[in-house]
Amino acid sequence: MDLEEVKAVKNALGGSLNDVVLATVTGAVAGFLEQRRVNVELLHFRVMAPVSVRAREERGTFGTGCRPG
Repeated sequence: MDLEEVKAVKNALGGSLNDVVLATVTGAVAGFLEQRRVNVELLHFRVMAPVSVRAREERGTFGTGCRPG
């Protein structure tokens, strides 16, 4: 995905970059399953995805963003 396009969607609709990426992936998975004739209306599944836990002042820095505690 082009980062500038993702940012444009985020800026137009609100939310975060993660929101845009997760919504896009959700649509892609649903489309993939529908092409294989899976009724996605009957599915309930969970997905694990990394999400930044950085404080606002830590954004743009390197590292994992994990805090002890």
